[in-house]
Amino acid sequence: MRRSCWADTARLIITLFALMGALPAPAQDIRRVVDAYVQGHKLKAKEAAKLESKLAAKPENALDRVRLIAFYTFSPESPPPDEAAKGRRRHLLWLAEHEPESELWSQWSYGFSVYVKGDSLSDPEGFSAIREKWLGLLSRNPTNEKIRLSAAMFLEVGDPESAQRLMRGMRDSAYLGTLYARVLLGETALHHATGFPVSSDPTLRDTALAKQALTELQNSSDAKFIGQAGFLLARDGGILWSQNKLDWDYSPLATTLLTRARTLQPDELKWFLSDPSLPQPGVRRPIATIRIGGAAMEAKLLRKPLPSGIGRPKGARGTVVLDIAINGDGKVVRAVPKSGPSELYSISIEAVEQWVFQPTMLNGEPVNVITSVAIDD
Repeated sequence: MRRSCWADTARLIITLFALMGALPAPAQDIRRVVDAYVQGHKLKAKEAAKLESKLAAKPENALDRVRLIAFYTFSPESPPPDEAAKGRRRHLLWLAEHEPESELWSQWSYGFSVYVKGDSLSDPEGFSAIREKWLGLLSRNPTNEKIRLSAAMFLEVGDPESAQRLMRGMRDSAYLGTLYARVLLGETALHHATGFPVSSDPTLRDTALAKQALTELQNSSDAKFIGQAGFLLARDGGILWSQNKLDWDYSPLATTLLTRARTLQPDELKWFLSDPSLPQPGVRRPIATIRIGGAAMEAKLLRKPLPSGIGRPKGARGTVVLDIAINGDGKVVRAVPKSGPSELYSISIEAVEQWVFQPTMLNGEPVNVITSVAIDD
C-alpha cells in the first residue's frame, strides 16, 4: 500500500545519512540526495510536470529523477498507481543505464524497487524491462562488483533465481542468507520506505529454490550466511505473522539458525538482538536496530552497577571499552569487549550486562540499539 508519511521519510533520511560519503558521482553530496528525496515526497503534481519537462531538455539531471521517483512513489499528489508505476519505470530505466553503481540500488529504503505483484505500484512490465537492462549491463561488465550487487538487489524479490546466481560470486555471504530467507517466507513485495515485507505467496516455499535454500542453510557452518538468514526470518517473519500474511511457523528454523550463528560468531551483536519466537498479539516488538553514540546513550541510563572488586586481578586497572546490544526494553543482552586490559574483561561484562537504559523509540516504535561504553576500573 502506498503511503505518504513523514515517519517513513525520517527513516529514509536516517538510512541515507548512514551512507555518508558512499554515493558515486553525480550524487556525492549526500545532503543533496536527502534534499531531493524530501522534495520529491512533497512535490505537487504541477511541480512534477515541470520537472518532467526539464528532464526532456536535460536528461542527465539524476537528482531530478530521484525527486520524481520519490514523487511517484510517495507523494499524495502522485497519479493513479498504473500511471505512477510507468513514471517510476521511466526514471529507473534511465538510472539503471547511467548510474548502475549507485549505492541507492543496494538499499531498500529509496523507492528504487519494482515488484511483479503484491504492491499497489506493482509493475511486471517495468520489472522485466529493468531486469533486461541489468543483465545486459552485466554481460558487458562481468567483473564489475558494484553492478553485480545492484542487479542482485533489484532482482532479489522478483527473480530470486537470477539473484542467487549473482550472489554466488559475492564475497559477502550475508546477501545470500537474506535472499534465502525472503524465498522461504514467500515475500513478493516490500514497503518502499521501510524495506519491510507487505505481502507473501506461500507457493514460493514449494519451489526448487526454496528447497535448495533450506538444505544449504541446514548444512552450512558460515556464520554470516546462516545468521543473516535467521535474523531476517525472525524480523520479516514476525512482521508477516503479526499481520496474518503468513501461514508458516518460521520460528523453529530461525531459532536453530540464530543459535548456531551466535556460537560461531559470538561477537556479532545483531544475532543476539533478534527474537525468533512468534510475536504475541498486541506486543510491539522492535523490528529495527540502530547504532547510537555512547554519550547519547549515557543520558538514558537508569541503572548502572559498576564492576565488583570480587574476582578482580590484584593491581589491575584501566579502561575497558565494550560494544553492547540493548533490546527494546532497555536491557543489555550482550556485551563484547573491544579494548582495554583483558584481565578486566570478565568483571566489566558482568557489570554492563546488568545495566538498564530508558527504552529507545524511533517514530513512536521501540528499537534495539548498539552502542559503545567505556568503564574505568
